[in-house]
Amino acid sequence: MRIIHSDRITEAAEALCIEAACVLPDDVVSAIELAVTVERSPLGRSILEQYLKNADIARTETVPICQDTGVAVYFVRKGKEC
Repeated sequence: MRIIHSDRITEAAEALCIEAACVLPDDVVSAIELAVTVERSPLGRSILEQYLKNADIARTETVPICQDTGVAVYFVRKGKEC
């Protein structure tokens, strides 16, 4: 039987939540960068550029990209029957 201490689970869950809330995947950033180059509307380009700026701030300062990131729910079983 494998034993995993609850601290390791907590640390892993925390790291995953922070990454999900603060780091856009590279392919998403690339898609937004491409969209900036093809967007015809000045307002549309400005909004896309702001997305990129916000994503950069979120990644470098470890703050959520969006303040409404949701709530994580975990279902955990303890014991030998897991």
